[in-house]
Amino acid sequence: RYKLFFELIKKHSFFELFEAFTNTLKSQYTIIIYNLRTGRKVSIRDNFFCYNGENIKIGNNVYIGRNCEFHAGSNSTINIGSNVLFGPSVYIDTHSHKFSRLDIPINKQGLSEENIVIGDDVWIGTKAVILKGVKIGKGAIVSAHSLVNKDVEPYSIIGGVPGKKISSRK
Repeated sequence: RYKLFFELIKKHSFFELFEAFTNTLKSQYTIIIYNLRTGRKVSIRDNFFCYNGENIKIGNNVYIGRNCEFHAGSNSTINIGSNVLFGPSVYIDTHSHKFSRLDIPINKQGLSEENIVIGDDVWIGTKAVILKGVKIGKGAIVSAHSLVNKDVEPYSIIGGVPGKKISSRK
């Protein structure tokens, strides 16, 4: 057993081993939380994963469904208001790869990061994806399977890929 472990360490970086370990844990209904800051009455369901939890702040009375992933960059934050609902498998990411230079491989160009803000009384539907730099206004609804890559006005209902305003709660 130990010999196999040391062979793995020699052949793989710490990051590769950590990813393999966390993927194994996630498949076993584990909640992985690193320094996540939450308010009162926050309910987190199975298979939740957050990256850079110290850069994620969650308000009061928040429900996070199964299989959600929140990825904050080292230099960016995710701020979630109070009374927010997340359906299952919501993915939030404050960073993406740079790709502007053609003379350098994409995986060597680094990351671009921007904060994400989700206001109070927001409902994010199943399998929605929220990308870097987005602000979702108070009372908004993001329908299931939507891709949010632009700001969402307060009390708007958006849906689609990319997300577009389809209605308003007012």
